[in-house]
Parts: sequence; structure tokens; C-alpha cells
Amino acid sequence: MSFKEKIAYQAKHIDYIETLDSTLTGSRNSMAPILLRYNIATHGKGGFCKKAEEMLEMSDYACERLSELEYNAWKNELEITVIFDRPDKWIIRKWSLSPPRQYVQLFTMPS
Repeated sequence: MSFKEKIAYQAKHIDYIETLDSTLTGSRNSMAPILLRYNIATHGKGGFCKKAEEMLEMSDYACERLSELEYNAWKNELEITVIFDRPDKWIIRKWSLSPPRQYVQLFTMPS
């Protein structure tokens, strides 16, 4: 079996990124923890906590606004993920929302 055949054999379709994951255990980028550590070291614990609070406030705001627009939005109390009814396809494409199903997800990030 060739290398490409082995990759294809073990690959699994991942809905939320609409692609195949061919890593051994669905592994993640090792750069993420390094960037997290850098962010905490650069901005301090207080600055990092402030960013987290801003993301939570933004998710509350997004949930309220989407509900006002009748998208049936909800989230858990300490989550930055807002789940709401599927909007039109052009909105999903424009904002890179999760694959079109009954519900989509919005992640509130500092960027």
C-alpha cells in the first residue's frame, strides 16, 4: 500500500472544517500552545483575563442580537460559542460558519 493510500485509508471527514483529517489521532497544531504561552507572557495574566472577558461579552451580545433577528440563538454561560438557526447560504459562506445543517456556530474571538 502506497503512502497516499495509507493516508486515504485512515482519513476521516470532519464536518466543522469540511475536510479530511488524516493525522493519527486527530492531532492539532503544536504551535497553538506556544502562541497561548506567548500571549500570557506578553500581556500578563490580567491582560489575558481581560481578553477572555471581552470574548464572553461579545458572545452574550451576539446571542442577544441574533435572537432579536429571530435566529433562535443560545449559548452556555461561560462559552464563546453561539449556536443559532441556519441562515441563508450566502451568510454561511461570507462569515465561514460551520457547515449548513439545522444549526450553525459562531465563535467570538478577539480578531
